[in-house]
This record gives sequence, C-alpha cells and structure tokens, in this order.
Amino acid sequence: MAITRRTLLSCVGGLPALAQTPQPAKPQPPAQRTQMAQVPPGGLLKPGPDAPAFARGRWSMEYLYDKERESLELGSLHFSSLLRGVATAVKYKDGEAKDNLCLRTTDGGKTWQQTGIGRRPYSLFVLDEANAWIVCDNRLLYSDEGGARWQRLKIPDKKMLRVHFQSPTRGWAYGIGNVFYETSDGGRTWKPVKESVELKLTSENTLLSWMEFVTPKQGMLSGTSRRRMEWNSYLPEWMVPERSTRRRMLPGVVFTMVTNDGGGTWRRVTTSAFGDLMKVRMRGMRGASLIAYDDGFDWPSEVNAMNLRTGGTEPIFRQRQIHVTDIAMVGEAGILLAGIEALGRLRMSSLSGRVKAIYSPNSKDWYDMKMDYRAEGTFARIARVGDDHFWIASNAGMILKLGE
Repeated sequence: MAITRRTLLSCVGGLPALAQTPQPAKPQPPAQRTQMAQVPPGGLLKPGPDAPAFARGRWSMEYLYDKERESLELGSLHFSSLLRGVATAVKYKDGEAKDNLCLRTTDGGKTWQQTGIGRRPYSLFVLDEANAWIVCDNRLLYSDEGGARWQRLKIPDKKMLRVHFQSPTRGWAYGIGNVFYETSDGGRTWKPVKESVELKLTSENTLLSWMEFVTPKQGMLSGTSRRRMEWNSYLPEWMVPERSTRRRMLPGVVFTMVTNDGGGTWRRVTTSAFGDLMKVRMRGMRGASLIAYDDGFDWPSEVNAMNLRTGGTEPIFRQRQIHVTDIAMVGEAGILLAGIEALGRLRMSSLSGRVKAIYSPNSKDWYDMKMDYRAEGTFARIARVGDDHFWIASNAGMILKLGE
C-alpha cells in the first residue's frame, strides 16, 4: 500500500480509540513506495441475473444541460428529500465562465431553477430541507429557505473551502492551511480551533479535505500535508503528457483531527503516506477512505475499508483506469463508488472520460453497473436519500439517477 500498511486506522481512529484518553503520538517511519497490485485482482464483474439487486440497477440520465455554445459545470449536489435538491454550478459560454449559480429542484431533479450567487462556488453543505451553506471564492452564503434565497455571511479566512454543520448554529470551516474555525451562531462569527493553531505542519502545504461525524459526539477532520512539485509551464497536462506522467510524487503526512465531545476538543493522529486523504465515510462500525494520487503514480486512487471496532484496515479497490472521486456506504455491508474511466495516464487533466458507478455488496466482489452511454466528465459526485435513492452528478452538466 502507499499508505503505510495497517496504519490508516491509527490515523483515522477506530471508535474504541476515539473514546480513549489521548496519548502522545508515536513517530511513524517515512512512507516507502512499494509495489501495489490491482484490487480486486480479477477485475470488475458484469451484473447478471444472479447479481445483487442493487448491482443490477441502471443509471439513467435525469438531467442534461445541452445548449448551443454553452456548458454547465456541476459542482456539489445534495438531495434533502426525494423531491428537493440543491446543486452548485458554473455556466460557460464560448468557453468562458459567465454565471456562478445555485440550482434548486422540487421535482426530484427533472427541472432546476437557477439563482445567481455572484462568486465561484467551491462546496455546498445541506443540513436539512431548510438550512444550507455555500462556500464561494472568499464568501460564505446561507439559506434558511432550502436554497430559494441566500444571504451573505462572514467567512473566517479566504482559504476556506468547506463547512460542516451539526445544527443550524454549530459548525466548522476548513480548507487550505492548518487552522480551521468553529462557529456557534450559524456562521455569523468564527474563532480558530485552538488545537489547529498548535499544529506543527507547514501551513501552505496542508489541505483539510473532509469532516465526518459517526455520532453527534464522535467525528473527525481529514487532511494531508505534503510539498507539491512545481512546473514552470503554461501548457496544460494533456499537451505535455510526459511532464505529468514522469513527475515524482512526494510523500507527506496524512492526518486526522479527532473529537469525542462534539468538537469541544480535538486531538491529532498522523502517519507518513503517499497521496491525499480526500474523504472518509463511516456507518456503524465500518468505514471507507478515499486516497487520490497524482498522474505520476501507478494508480489514480485507492479505497480502503476500515473496521471501526477492531481498528483493521485494508485496500478494497485499486484499478489503473478508474479514478474514484466519491464513495458512499450502502446498507449493512455494501459500498458504492463513483468515478471516471481514465484516458491513459492523464487522469488529472481536463480530458473527459466515461462516468463509472461500481458497487460491491461485501467489499470483495465489484460490479460495473449499467450507465447511460452519454455520461462523461472529469469528476463525479454521489447524492442520496436513504439506501434506496441515489444520484450521480457529473461536472459535465449531467445528473444520473439509479433505477431498476
């Protein structure tokens, strides 16, 4: 593994570990780039009549933005009910960004109403049918009307990329840099989290990427700190493929900030690793983490299963041509992946690939689900309502819905 084998859970923290008294972190040995095999070794399965019912589902085009000389770059997507959903987008005309938008649906995604939001959106957080926040370029927006109207709030730092709220008043903001912030009044005022100010990491190399709570009290904030290789060239990656594919990936520090008291206090756990820890999903006593790698690495991404009861972890999905960009836990044992079928080694370029939805009922057998042939993009995100209703948004202006 690129993440030091059997150490990801010591970084992410199993539930028993979350409840223990914090101990001084033990130094981890430097990460070593070892030979990594494909997982699963036999490749993907076709969902035949004997496959699980979920795997036999078909992803159909629910929404497609198709206007001459225009395109729509979809960002975040969230459904708070079967009918009500919110998304962020940027509209382009003749290749130039023209409008930054919030999209809102009340019919399950068949039609969307557009609202201008001024600045480019980075992320969306939806708490319930009423309360939602959008992080824009140096701006935070809030709606208590399900996205129908937005008001501007203060953002604690222009480098903040995401927010996470436990209630309409209690939340956190995080992004580039060591420091993340907390609010107790819905984002009207913010203060730095004390433990983050004390982090001994190079702030300009640090990305705080995802916050997740498994209970109202127990949660974690995931991040990576590593130096990035700089290339002095104005040419994009797809025009200079040898540049990105020969680029040496540098190891760094993968870490989490863990809380047992609803964000009152936090402790850091770290490990040396290659790649960026982009997302952690938890459900009951199991979880999954998503690691993203640069084009110069052998694999575009890796998904690891986590047993939160025992602290065990193992790689469950790693394929050369599939760049996983989102994960979701399904039922008691299933997991759904969304991603892009990469074109050669240029996985991080602006070249579109086919959208993929891959499901496993047990983290061992993986099914390549049926997907609308038009679905393409460079990034795909999952939205859901419970375990029976799922959508995938492609940044190429497409929303797909899972049906029978």
